[in-house]
Amino acid sequence: MASGPTIPPQAYTRETLTTAFNWLQSQPESVKKLATTPDALVGLYLRAQRFGTSSLETEAPVSSQSFISDLKNLAEGLKQFEEPQAQKKMSATSSPTPSTNSPEFLPNGLNQRSWAMIHEVKSQLNLSSDAEAINMMIAVAYKSLKNLLA
Repeated sequence: MASGPTIPPQAYTRETLTTAFNWLQSQPESVKKLATTPDALVGLYLRAQRFGTSSLETEAPVSSQSFISDLKNLAEGLKQFEEPQAQKKMSATSSPTPSTNSPEFLPNGLNQRSWAMIHEVKSQLNLSSDAEAINMMIAVAYKSLKNLLA
């Protein structure tokens, strides 16, 4: 059965079928694939005669193709915001060693444990930056400490 809208079955002559077959020989491969039966062939031929060959196009229009292209470009652009797999594995497997009493501080002044907590909050709450995670953590800690200090 042909895909897409076709003209309902109707009576046709052998001459119409022959003309439709000859017409099919000059059509693109996508149209040839639609003509799976004599009824479908004649239906395609008559539709092309009545509505033009543009009614047979099975490919997406240019606007849809550009939309699909834009979506692919956006998907590529979003990949820059995803955390690389190697970094995820490293942060999941690395844990601070409790053997030393003085924790090592990173160049930003935070130790590895604090940094790991920031990244965990950032990823679990889907925050866009480390600063957002830090500000939120400070606000929550302040509310908790305010009750203790009062």
